[in-house]
Amino acid sequence: MSDKDRMSLPGDDVPGSCHKGAGERFSTNFARLSSTGSCVKGISFNSSSENNLPFKRKIDHDISYLDEKRRRDVTETSTCVSPWEFRRLRADLVEAQAQIVKLEDRIDELHKKNKETVIFFDKEKSEMKLQIESNRTTVKDLEYRLHKVKKREAECRQELSEYIKLSESEKAKLNEKLLQLERENNELKGKCDEVEISSQSSVTKFQEEIQNLKEENERLKLNLEEKTELCSNLEDRLSAALKAFNDADSVKDELHLLKIKLQELESEKAQFEESRRLTVVLSEKVLKLPEMEKELQAKRQEVANLRLSVHNKVVLEELIHDLKLKLSAVEEREKQIPPLKAKLAELEMELKKWHTLAADFGTEPTIDSLRWYIESLQEKELNASVETNNLNASIRSSETKLSTLQNELQNMKQIKEKLESSLQKLKVEVQVLRKKSILVTRERDSYRQQLDLYEKDLTMTGLSNENFNNEIFTQMKDRIKTLEESLEEYRKHVEVLENQLKECREEDPVDNLAEIRKLKEEVQNLEETNKFLSKIRDELERKLEIRALKGEYLSPDTKILHFRDNPLAEAQRKQKEDIASLQEECDRLRTRVQLLESGEVMDITQKVGENIQFLSSERVKELEKELESANLKMQRLKEVYRKTSQEFCDVSFMLLGYRIVLVSNNKLYKLYNMYSSSPSDYLMFQLTKNGTMEMLGTPFAESLSKLVDEHLHKGNSIPAFLAAVTLSLYSSNEQSEEDDDDDEPEQEEPPEEIELD
Repeated sequence: MSDKDRMSLPGDDVPGSCHKGAGERFSTNFARLSSTGSCVKGISFNSSSENNLPFKRKIDHDISYLDEKRRRDVTETSTCVSPWEFRRLRADLVEAQAQIVKLEDRIDELHKKNKETVIFFDKEKSEMKLQIESNRTTVKDLEYRLHKVKKREAECRQELSEYIKLSESEKAKLNEKLLQLERENNELKGKCDEVEISSQSSVTKFQEEIQNLKEENERLKLNLEEKTELCSNLEDRLSAALKAFNDADSVKDELHLLKIKLQELESEKAQFEESRRLTVVLSEKVLKLPEMEKELQAKRQEVANLRLSVHNKVVLEELIHDLKLKLSAVEEREKQIPPLKAKLAELEMELKKWHTLAADFGTEPTIDSLRWYIESLQEKELNASVETNNLNASIRSSETKLSTLQNELQNMKQIKEKLESSLQKLKVEVQVLRKKSILVTRERDSYRQQLDLYEKDLTMTGLSNENFNNEIFTQMKDRIKTLEESLEEYRKHVEVLENQLKECREEDPVDNLAEIRKLKEEVQNLEETNKFLSKIRDELERKLEIRALKGEYLSPDTKILHFRDNPLAEAQRKQKEDIASLQEECDRLRTRVQLLESGEVMDITQKVGENIQFLSSERVKELEKELESANLKMQRLKEVYRKTSQEFCDVSFMLLGYRIVLVSNNKLYKLYNMYSSSPSDYLMFQLTKNGTMEMLGTPFAESLSKLVDEHLHKGNSIPAFLAAVTLSLYSSNEQSEEDDDDDEPEQEEPPEEIELD
């Protein structure tokens, strides 16, 4: 605060100077609190500064009023401190603590508001993310449907081209068949002509054969009559022979001969029967000749009819093929009609919903109005995203300001505690000094009384005792002198203590704090220079090690000549001296800062020297080196652990097919499969208190109800379930890859477009 803020108002002067230093410490404390008010007012979440102006004015007014009151209380001087003043100081301290509590409550409220706004914006952000994800899923579904439609269109075109190719091949086959049938027809015509010619010649032949057969028939009839007569004779002879068979053996030979003749006759009879049957057949053929001519005419007519039927068949097959194509197209269209009707109904419902939605938003259900509304929504979304970014930035800035405020509050609390401890020390010292002064005054009064008594005794005694009294008088004088000297020493000591107390009270703690800050800055600068120099030294040592490893060293035969006044050695010596002096200065300033922070103001330089004597810069260097080496070891161990853990995770993922992710500290584990198609396909497991694993419900787990029932409910085996999931996902991925491989040539070579009339 400025000096104008510390001016005291008239009419509020209160006597009291013994606690000037403590009052000034309180004033500096509240001055720092008033300075933090400017930081408190910054937590406004990008709102206008006019809304925060009354709160800022109130805090600044209260703190400045308290500061002015403390300053008014400590500006007056007094030789002693009254109990009323102590009570007043205590009341002021309580009031200051209450004000600090109010400020802390206010900061907590602002922090709560900050958290609420963060939660609100996080919710909005999550909702926006969900909306974006839903939009992405719809876009993906539409793209998938479009891909399916394109795929179906390509398949239909391919089928159409195949049908056209089949029809062309069938047409070619039918043309070949037609040509073959025409050839066969021509062959049949030639055969028919040949048959007509051969039939005419055969008729004449048949007539001649019939005549010959008639003649032969007559001849055979005559021969047959002769043979029948012969047979009758032979039968008579046979009967006679049979009768005479019993008479002699010679008859047997004759009988055998007769049997042979009989067989010959039977064979001749069979031949005769065959020739007779042949004549009958030939006669029947001759009788059937006109019928055969009629049949030939009928066959010719049949051939003509067959030619006509073949032509009609070809025409009908073409018509049937066309009708089949039309029927298949109609059937496909009929198959597509129900889903198209359902889709049309859905689209009509969606269109009605869009119309109602547009009517709800007060816009006409037209494309331009909806486009304008969507563009306005997109602009609003962009503005909202910009506002969210701004709010996030403001939240981050407010968090940083809040952290700075909290740090300053902690510093103020520490300073307050230090001031209270110093005040208590000063109070104790004042009480001790008062007791000492009271003891000294009492001792002085007692000595004065003794002197008075001795003087009275001396006046009352006579001259007879003059020699004895002279000795006693000299002894008493010596004693009085020694006592007076000790009294003077006590007085001087009291005066010195009072002067030191006044100096401590007169010293401004703000100046001490400024000096402390300045010393801290100097210490930081010296530490930075020390770090920079240590880095340079480490780099040079590393270069030397590299050169030594490379073999850049001198042979033992070489001799090195050094200058007496070597500038490098002198510069190194100066550098070492500077480093040592800087190290000593750093240690001295560090101890000075520590002493100032501990509240000791008197004889700082002497105490700093005493503390520096106990510190060893070499020990500090050794400890710093050990700390750096320990930090390096820890960092290397962390890196090794990170690498090994990452390697273990990768190996387990490659071997087992699952990546395990720890969700939180409540023993929840997410399992991502290697063959899952989307990152939202995961399984959730929880480690129970009994040491068993339980599977929690996820959308992906709900889609695996069969595997859950089979392996978890019935088999009670989590590894079997995980293996089954891996196998099912692997098989589905293989099938999808085969489908994609089948689809790739279609995409590379699209089918030709064919115009159908």
